[in-house]
Amino acid sequence: MRKIDGYELWVGHAGSVPQGTALARRGIAAVVDLAMDETPRTFGREAISCRFPLTDGGGNTPGLVVAAVTAVAGLLQARVPTLVYCSMGLSRSPSVAAGALAL
Repeated sequence: MRKIDGYELWVGHAGSVPQGTALARRGIAAVVDLAMDETPRTFGREAISCRFPLTDGGGNTPGLVVAAVTAVAGLLQARVPTLVYCSMGLSRSPSVAAGALAL
């Protein structure tokens, strides 16, 4: 899990996602799960949790991609510390994070 300098934004992979209260201890208030191929997780009552099941590569509907990018952009604009993750943290999560930052 890596923090993006200058932003309250972390990008990670499914194995790096803190469980339970560890999210709050790291200052993360929202989690955006992009991993279609991972079991959905729960993060407790306090955490904001969004899931946009994207596949790695092609085949995602434009609306789903736009929804994921827009959600992350909205969280960042509202200054909500946000973690974006997918299975390996190599394509979906950095792409959605970059799109959100571009907005």
